[in-house]
Amino acid sequence: MGRRLKALVNTSPLIFLAKAGLLSLLKEVFSQVYTTRQVLDEVTYPLRHGISSRDAELIARCAWIRIVELSSEELEEVERARSELNIDKGEASLLVAYRRGFDLVITADRRAERRFKAKGLNVMDLSELLLLAGREGIVDVKKVAKKVWDAGYRVRRIKRFMA
Repeated sequence: MGRRLKALVNTSPLIFLAKAGLLSLLKEVFSQVYTTRQVLDEVTYPLRHGISSRDAELIARCAWIRIVELSSEELEEVERARSELNIDKGEASLLVAYRRGFDLVITADRRAERRFKAKGLNVMDLSELLLLAGREGIVDVKKVAKKVWDAGYRVRRIKRFMA
């Protein structure tokens, strides 16, 4: 299922996967992995301010993560979405970019997930990504759940996967 999908990825999943040493899981599961310039700016914020961040460096060097550059009209839509939905710039940019023909958005934020779904987007939570990778025989779900948990993504579903 995953290999045919064109996915947009939000900031938190990128960071949690990088911290867990599982960033490549995205390219193993999806045929095409994208994020927006705004999300990448959130990820690389520490680097641009002289703060060392191994995770941000790993993500920034991933040539297989394609960057969506939004037009000036789309950037205006981003600002409207931020205001209307009370979401951050990265999330708003994903909402706008999704209309370009993406299959789903990957997030690790329940609030953003609810807002995306309310706008008709197909959303996959980070825990669902781990399950999909497990179903496709790419990973042992229990092992990767532990890595993601240790990386800081501590939700009930991940805890259940570890049990």
